Amino acid sequence: LSLIVATTPLAAQTPEVARIAITPAKPTMVAGDTLRLSAQALDASGKPVEGAKIRFQAQGGRFEGTVDSLGLVESGATGTLPVVAVAVVPGARPKIERFEVHMVAGPAASITPSHASVKLALGQRLRVSGRSTRRPTTSAPTIA
Repeated sequence: LSLIVATTPLAAQTPEVARIAITPAKPTMVAGDTLRLSAQALDASGKPVEGAKIRFQAQGGRFEGTVDSLGLVESGATGTLPVVAVAVVPGARPKIERFEVHMVAGPAASITPSHASVKLALGQRLRVSGRSTRRPTTSAPTIA
């Protein structure tokens, strides 16, 4: 009686995500603007992991802003928005990366008075009104 042993090659290992590289690395934006986050799953040697899907989710900061699953951040107020990025590769454990998006105050507003120049005599009164305007942002409102 002879024993025949068949060997099969080891199945290719599922790559494991060691870290998630978030771009911009230190996301900061002006309150009231939007910012697009992007991310890349990397293995232990720093090479991109093929087939990894990355999704984003806010972890609080209801007033500071929101983030959709594809990384679009909409800022509401100044403060810090905690966010997680989750990288999923079929057959491997998900990798979770936590980071913060900082919302900062926008540029100073200008005030235009209703009366540019008025001379008053002692005892006279003048009601002054004005209009406050915010400086327009550029087409790329993000600060990285």
